[in-house]
Amino acid sequence: MTSPLLGEKDWKAPSVFQPEALLREARRQKRLPEMPVPAACLLDPHGDIVAHLTRTGGARPHPGWGCYHTELVVFDLPGVPHPVGAIGRAVGAPFAVLIAEQLFASSCRLLVSVTSAGRIGTDLPAAPHLVLIERALRDEGTSGSLASGCAILATRQTARMPCLGSRRSRSARCVMRSGWPYSG
Repeated sequence: MTSPLLGEKDWKAPSVFQPEALLREARRQKRLPEMPVPAACLLDPHGDIVAHLTRTGGARPHPGWGCYHTELVVFDLPGVPHPVGAIGRAVGAPFAVLIAEQLFASSCRLLVSVTSAGRIGTDLPAAPHLVLIERALRDEGTSGSLASGCAILATRQTARMPCLGSRRSRSARCVMRSGWPYSG
């Protein structure tokens, strides 16, 4: 018996899992109001940021977030004129992509994933520093099943993204804009 997961793929076919439908049904079953999420949100895979905000009283639950497996909290960030959303423990690329799609379907316009990684380059300055990922090879992990028609996934607005560390913190600085190398 051959698994359909291993067969030919139609990269241009729409996904059978539409984030709008998942959220609509979750809101219906949970009797939640339909309301937009904050325009700027962050994924906190470790959960430390959300835990701290919750422990210190800085976070409040978003009353309309219908995802079954996560909680969206909203908090105020000094210097930002609107609330920011955060979801903790969104671990693993497939799960993070599902959450990201649901956030974008709910009015999120900027999503930042805050995580950590080991240092692999000896030519980098001393930590802490920020690396902005701008592109990735498709089919790394499960990304090959999530976007259609291209071999390389690239952010659309990296030219307009300032290096966040250089303005927000004296202890972190952007040392590179990076991703899988490609030609063309």
